[in-house]
Amino acid sequence: MNFQILGRPVFEWFQVGPNHTFEVFAHVGYGLLVIPFVMRFAAASSRSPATAPSAARPAAR
Repeated sequence: MNFQILGRPVFEWFQVGPNHTFEVFAHVGYGLLVIPFVMRFAAASSRSPATAPSAARPAAR
C-alpha cells in the first residue's frame, strides 16, 4: 500500500505531497523491514529439494 494513502488522513502536509527527504527515509525504512523476510525466503528456496544436485540423479548402489 502506498504510504501517501495512509498518511493523508493523519498528516495535513500529505495533501500537497511529502517532502522528498521523507520519501527517501520511508523507502529505506521499508526496505530494512523487508530484508529479514527476503533473506528467509532466499535461504528456504536454496534448500529446496528440487534444486539440490542429489535429487536430480538417483543414488549409486
